[in-house]
Amino acid sequence: MGGSFLLTNTSYGSSQNITINTTDPYTYCFLAGTQINTPEGERLVEEIAIGDKVLAADGRELTVRWMGHETIYNGIGASVHKTPVKISSGAMGDGLPHCDLYVSNAHAFLIDGHLVVASALINGDTITSVPFAELPESYTYWHIETDAHELVVANGVVAETLSGAPERKDFDNYDSYIAEFGADRIIPPMAYPRIKDVAQLPDAILARFGLERPSFGWEQLLDDDNTTVCLAQGKG
Repeated sequence: MGGSFLLTNTSYGSSQNITINTTDPYTYCFLAGTQINTPEGERLVEEIAIGDKVLAADGRELTVRWMGHETIYNGIGASVHKTPVKISSGAMGDGLPHCDLYVSNAHAFLIDGHLVVASALINGDTITSVPFAELPESYTYWHIETDAHELVVANGVVAETLSGAPERKDFDNYDSYIAEFGADRIIPPMAYPRIKDVAQLPDAILARFGLERPSFGWEQLLDDDNTTVCLAQGKG
């Protein structure tokens, strides 16, 4: 039987079957309240509109082509993939972000030449996954689309704009995109290597954020279709 390999930092019993979610979409977004650098200064992400200008991390002016938004309702059926990651003030070093920054767990930051997703940086101290119990009844993610996959500045930290195309379908206002543009536009990703798991982090980044590279054992679990796949289990 063909197998798939997954990485996790969660420990499971050796005889335990686990169902994993392989169909829930991942969102690459800023939570409402995030401050984005623009030519006029910082602006709340939810106040930025199509046609507005934002500043790239290198100072170029970028035209906003679309703003995607998705409201998450905290309750039965809420997906753990849609809980925010909190980047505490100063967690990135040099006082950055300048105030707490909340993003979706798949949103990436440029760190030492790598695009590192937020979930790979969770250290349980300065970078944490916000539990459902601490979230309001609803909260809204926003994402910025420009002509290309770009780097912008959010609360003082360099972060990515929207890339790809399938992710747009997850937004509440996807119909407005189709009405405006007629079809999805593929945005090629930047050439930076993308890191999606703590196990992929270079040693320097591990040390910077107080993380340890997990060691792995192998177990089996079931995916959404009850197909057996292999699990690379974190041991510490």
